Amino acid sequence: MNFLVRTYGGKCLTRPDTTFNKNKEDYYVPEDVTAIGWAPFVAARMAQAGKMIAPRFVDRYWDALAFGVLLYPSTAPQGTGAGR
Repeated sequence: MNFLVRTYGGKCLTRPDTTFNKNKEDYYVPEDVTAIGWAPFVAARMAQAGKMIAPRFVDRYWDALAFGVLLYPSTAPQGTGAGR
């Protein structure tokens, strides 16, 4: 099942449900990651697939809303000394 995500910046994305941490498990962060950025989002769970949906029929295609954050790992370039 896919989720429709609207980020704080106004972008609309789709994410598979495997990208969400449903069981509140710990995240593994590799050693070369020096910083983790984040962006808040609102997600709508899509109840059924559809193409070219008219605005008046949108309520038929989603069934739940959730709030969360998207995590973006980043690494520092070699030799900059960042992250020490």
